[in-house]
Amino acid sequence: MGSATTVYCTLGVKRENGKTYTVRLYNSDATGQLGSEVDQMLDDGNYLGDSGDDILNDGIFTAKFDLTPDAPGVRHYRVQVTDDSSTVALSAIGSLVAYAQPTEQQLQQAQTIGQDIKGAWQSMAPQSSGFGGKQAYLKAVSDAQGALVTYIRNKPNSLFATKGENGVVFAFNDIPFVMIQRTIPDLTLWSTSLDDGAAAPPAGRGGTATGDAVSQRAKLAKADQPTAGARYPTFVNNIGPLSKKAEEDPNTIKSNRAFFLDPWYWQHVHSTKMNDANGPWTKITGSEKPKLQTATRVNGSDASADVDPHLTTTETLDAFKTLSQYGVVVLHTHGAYWEFSNPNWLTELTNKVKAIKDPSVKASMEIVLKNINTSMMRWNGKMVLLTSDTFVGTDLAAIAAHPYVSDILAGRLIVDTDGELLVTPWFIDKYNTSFPNSLIWLGACHSLQNDTLGSVLLKRGAGALFGFDESVIRSWNVSRGGVVLGTMLTDKKTAQDGFDAAIKDGNNDGSGTHLVLSGNGKLRFDNGLQNPSFEDPDGAGSLQSWTVNGDARAIKSMQDDGPTDGKTMAIVSSGLGHTTSYGSFSQSFTVPKGATTMTFSWDFYSAEFNDWCNKGYDDTFRVLINDTQVFRASVDTLCGTGLIQVEPIDDKGDCFKTGWQTASVDISGYAEQDVTLLFEVQDKGDTIYDTAVLVDNIVITTAP
Repeated sequence: MGSATTVYCTLGVKRENGKTYTVRLYNSDATGQLGSEVDQMLDDGNYLGDSGDDILNDGIFTAKFDLTPDAPGVRHYRVQVTDDSSTVALSAIGSLVAYAQPTEQQLQQAQTIGQDIKGAWQSMAPQSSGFGGKQAYLKAVSDAQGALVTYIRNKPNSLFATKGENGVVFAFNDIPFVMIQRTIPDLTLWSTSLDDGAAAPPAGRGGTATGDAVSQRAKLAKADQPTAGARYPTFVNNIGPLSKKAEEDPNTIKSNRAFFLDPWYWQHVHSTKMNDANGPWTKITGSEKPKLQTATRVNGSDASADVDPHLTTTETLDAFKTLSQYGVVVLHTHGAYWEFSNPNWLTELTNKVKAIKDPSVKASMEIVLKNINTSMMRWNGKMVLLTSDTFVGTDLAAIAAHPYVSDILAGRLIVDTDGELLVTPWFIDKYNTSFPNSLIWLGACHSLQNDTLGSVLLKRGAGALFGFDESVIRSWNVSRGGVVLGTMLTDKKTAQDGFDAAIKDGNNDGSGTHLVLSGNGKLRFDNGLQNPSFEDPDGAGSLQSWTVNGDARAIKSMQDDGPTDGKTMAIVSSGLGHTTSYGSFSQSFTVPKGATTMTFSWDFYSAEFNDWCNKGYDDTFRVLINDTQVFRASVDTLCGTGLIQVEPIDDKGDCFKTGWQTASVDISGYAEQDVTLLFEVQDKGDTIYDTAVLVDNIVITTAP
C-alpha cells in the first residue's frame, strides 16, 4: 500500500463476425454498481506497451493500469462490453485486495506476544510422566489448551482465541495476521502409538490418533457450485464464476503427470514405516502402463534424516501452488485443524472485527472473514491446516519482507509462534486452477475430517481424494496408499476398488482413525491421449494434460477462426506477446491397439507471408512422435497456396493464414507403444516477424 503496482485485467469476449466491440473497465461497489471508468480494454497485441495485451485480435481484451492504494481494503471492478449495435453486457464482479505492509511496531508486538504465549504454554502443558495412562494425559492436554485460550482472551487487545488439534489459534487487535501456538502432546511413554517407538514429532506435526472413533466411514459430497458473482479465483484471469462442464469420460484421470510433495522428507526418509518403500509413490514410479511422468518436491535428502533443514526459502510453499498441474498428487505432511465448532463463534468474531480501530488490522481480518463466509467450504467444525516446513526467518520481523506477506495478512497462511507457516485451504484455492480430474492422496492427519479442504479440491476439478478423518499412524497412512495405487495402477481398477482393498482387513489404523474416499469412486487411470481438444472443466480451455514450453496456450477464438471441436483450441507460436522465438506442447501416452491414423486440424498464421517467402525466414510448424517428424508445414512450403489475408497478429506488418486444414498421419507402426507427441513452431532466420498455428481436434482412429 502506498506504492504503485501494475495490474493486468483480461476478459475473453466471444465475438461475432463483422461486429466490433468496445470494452471498458470500471470501478464498482460490492453489489456491481458501476463507478468511474478505469481504462479501456484493448485486443491490440501491445504487450510491452500501454494495453499489456498479449495477442492481437484473439478475442482477449486487456487493460494495464497502475494502482496506488491510499488505504487497505477490497476494491471491486466490473467490465462493460458494447458492440456496434449498442448491445451492452456486463461481466461478473472482480476484486483486488490492498494490504498495508505490517509496521515495525506491529511485528514487535507479534514477536513479544508470541513469545509470551509460547512461554505460557510451556508452563501449562502437562508432563506425560505424571499420568497413569495415555487417555488421562490427553484429557489434561485438552484442559491445558482450554486454559491457554482463557489466558489469551484475557490479554489486552485480544481479538479471539480458539483451540484445535495440536494448536491454539489466536489474533489480536494490533497484529494484522492470525497466529497459532502449537500444543503437541508428548506421547513418548506410549510408543505403540508412534512409528518404531520414536520420539513424538516436533510441535504441530501430528502423528497419533486422538479423539472419539468414527463409527462409519465418512463420505464427503462435492460442494455446490457457486452462484454467479459469488467468488473468483484471481482478478487477473478472465472474470467470471467457475462452472463445471460435462467431460467426455468423467471417470478417467486426465493427465499422466504425477507429483510427490513431502515437506518432512528429512524426518520420514529413514523410517522403515514411512520411507514409501511400500507406499503410493513407489507404485507410481514403478508403473509401466500407464508410464507416469513424475516430479518431486521434498525437503531433505536420503542423508538428512532427523536433520531439520528449517527452510526459510519458499520452494515448498511454491509447490502447494502447482498441485493442479498434475493428474496424481501424493502429499505427505503433518496436519492439524482450526476449531469452528462454537455456533456463535463467527458472529462474535464478525462483531469484534467491525470494532477494530487499526485500519490495517481491520482490513486483514475482514479478508479472513470474507474467506470464511464466501468460500465453498462448509464451516461445520474444523478447518484443515497443513504444515509446510517453511519459516519466515529468524524472528517474526522477517514477515515484512517475506514473498508471501500478502497471504499471511489475508490468513491464507497461519504463522506459529516459532515463525513456521501453515497452509490453509484458502491458499490452495487461490493459486491452483483446474485439476485434470486428478487423484489426490492427502497423507496428513485430519485431511478429510470434514470437507474444508476436500471441497476446495473437488470444486477445482479433482476427481477423487483419499485422506483421514483423525490423526493417523504414519505407517498405516503410507501402506494404505500403496494398496490403493497398486490396485488402480497394477490391477487396472477404480478408486473405489482401491479403497475396498485398502480396508479389507478393517478400516482402522489401530487408534480409531479411518481412511476416507471422497469424490468419484469410479475414477481410474487411462494411458491413452488426454484432452485432444484442449478443453477444461471451467470451460475456459487449457492445455492441462500437455507439457508446455514457450508460447502455447488454449484460446476461444483467433480473429474470425473458432475451434473445430468443442469450445476451445490450442495456439502455438514462434513468439507472440510475452515469448520470443519458440513454442511447443507435448504429451506422453500409449497408442491404442489397432491404431491406424491420427488426424488433427491446423491453421497457419504468419507475418512472414508474402514478402519474406523463400528468403531464409522459413518459420516452421512440426509434429513429432518420439522425436521423429511425422508432419511439417512452413512459410516457404505454403507460399502461393491460396493464402487468406487477415488482420495483423503483431505490429510488424501484414499477415496471411491458410485457413483450417486437416492433416492425417499414419501411426500404425506405433500401435500399443508408449510415445511422446509434440507440436512445435520455430522461428527461422530472425525473431522479428511472428508465426502462430492453431491446432484442434486430435483424433486417433483404430481398425474395427
